[in-house]
This record gives sequence, structure tokens and C-alpha cells, in this order.
Amino acid sequence: MEEKKKRAPNFSQFEVGILLELVGNSASILENKSTDGSSLREKQATWLDLTSQFNAVPGVTKRSTQNLKVCYENLKRRLRKDLADEKVETYKTGGGKRTLKPQTLTLCISYCNTGHHTESKCTDTSRYGIA
Repeated sequence: MEEKKKRAPNFSQFEVGILLELVGNSASILENKSTDGSSLREKQATWLDLTSQFNAVPGVTKRSTQNLKVCYENLKRRLRKDLADEKVETYKTGGGKRTLKPQTLTLCISYCNTGHHTESKCTDTSRYGIA
């Protein structure tokens, strides 16, 4: 009988930062909406290159391309959800200062730096009560 594959540890904040930095350098390719064959091959090659760069960083757990893709998609999904929840809360209270959770703020700023985020005002930390 086959043994179950051992689960990898969760991504640390350091690993998430490395991933976002690497994705930011290749965001124009990875966030391209085209689905033709050449674009998909280019995305796949970029993810493979990104995986080798990620795994070359000392102090990170070795991850597969699929692990990195899933982590990045989950980060984007969590960011969209947190921003939507924050927007609902702002309308409930009749406006006022935005109060993003610190983790969401960090993720938002990192994602804004990739150039593919519509909430470009995220980088203005004074809006969140941060000097």
C-alpha cells in the first residue's frame, strides 16, 4: 500500500514576501489574461523559473510550482475578500477611516507593487491610521 505524501509546512511570512517579490518581477506575464497557446507556455516557463528562483533562496522550504501557484492564488483571493469586507464595513458605518487588518494591509501594499491591483490607494498608509 502506498504511503501518504507528507504535508509541507505552511508558508512563512518570509516565504510569502519572497513569492510576492518574484511574482512582482514577472507580473506582466503571470497576470496576462490571454489564454492562447504561446501565452500559456510563457506563463508555465515563467512559473518554472520562478520556482527555481524561490527554491534557491536560503531559508525557504523547497516548494513545487503547483504549491507556489496555489499560494499566490490564495493570497489574491484573500486580498479581494478582505477588501470587499472592509468596503462593506465602511458603508455600514457611514464612512470614516478605513481599518484594514495589518496582514491585509501588508498584502495589499505588496500586491499594489506588482502593478496589477485596482486599489492603487492602498499604498497611502495614512488612510489606515499609520504614519
